[in-house]
Amino acid sequence: MTIGEIKLDAMNLMFARSESLETLEQDENYRDYMINLTGAINRSFSSIEEKRVLPTKAKALTNGVVRGTWLRFEYNEFDIDRIVFESDTEYRGSVSYMVEGDNLVVENKTGTYTLIYRPTIPRITSITLNSTELDIPDSIASAIPYYIKGDLYRDDEPDEASEARAYYEAQMSQIQKKSDGVQRCVEARYSIC
Repeated sequence: MTIGEIKLDAMNLMFARSESLETLEQDENYRDYMINLTGAINRSFSSIEEKRVLPTKAKALTNGVVRGTWLRFEYNEFDIDRIVFESDTEYRGSVSYMVEGDNLVVENKTGTYTLIYRPTIPRITSITLNSTELDIPDSIASAIPYYIKGDLYRDDEPDEASEARAYYEAQMSQIQKKSDGVQRCVEARYSIC
């Protein structure tokens, strides 16, 4: 979906039945809402990130620094889902790791590590083009207008705002259930520290 499609859907959910954002921007009745759309959209992005519903992405961890039995990688504050280890003889879908300041620390083993993380959504500004495509699945983006309605309507129509927000939250809950991981085994390790 584009930014413009989200804005138009949100305005149509609230009250305006229009096929053009330009028409709404010129109408005195809707100008305040149109101005406040950018902030509401950015708040919806924060909510989506917080709920961790965006599909994960993978990034190979390279250029690690070896210190004894540990391997340190520069860490750029990704929202880490898990770290995968793979070698010629072993695949571990989730390994233990630690974050120390700007470093991601894993066990120094021969093989490759891949960071599986939740991406962030670039924020928009008032000059972001309405034709800008969002890198968000449509199943998630289609719920954003309900968040916007709940956000912008909370003073004018609190009941409708509550209903819209409840719909948004229900959609996010459904998406969270679909993306929950599965634990297939428990690995027991013992050590004396």
